[in-house]
Amino acid sequence: MRGTGAAGTGRGRIVTAAPTRQITVLLIEDSDSDATHFDTMLQTAAPGEFVVARVTTLADATSYLRVTTPDCAVIDLKLTDAEGVEIIEALAVVPAAVALIVLTGHADDELAVTGIVAGAIDYARDHGAPMLEAYPIDPEGTRLDVSFSYVGFTTTFERAGFTRVLETSATSARRPRWLMRRDLRT
Repeated sequence: MRGTGAAGTGRGRIVTAAPTRQITVLLIEDSDSDATHFDTMLQTAAPGEFVVARVTTLADATSYLRVTTPDCAVIDLKLTDAEGVEIIEALAVVPAAVALIVLTGHADDELAVTGIVAGAIDYARDHGAPMLEAYPIDPEGTRLDVSFSYVGFTTTFERAGFTRVLETSATSARRPRWLMRRDLRT
């Protein structure tokens, strides 16, 4: 019997992979072009690994979440029926426990800062995290296409109390990405 045999057969080890489960994403986005771009990005990065359901209003999102629990919800902060913290607060009371991911293409938009503060920072602090890190890009004073918003912008994180620690060698949209931190112990 060989050490790599299966059940003494002398044949190679039989390896079975666990069935993979697709990640379900609720996209709350009222822009058709941004929704198409987001879905294309996911499917290009990980073909077949994501199932995206899309709604275009906060009302539809809350209705959806009352009957379905996706793995996460990706939120646009400006919808036709709500904007900013109002969206996050409304989704926080829906029975489904869903991770909320806030995306915005507005580098200088105060709504982005409000969304970060109301969501990630408060959640992390409430659950005992001593610090948060981010790796956003520096838009260098220019407005960038929404397709680059997934990494975040340094200006947004600075307004939320993060400080620049180190300019990394990584880039996105040919702009430098920064390691930024916010200490939650103070």
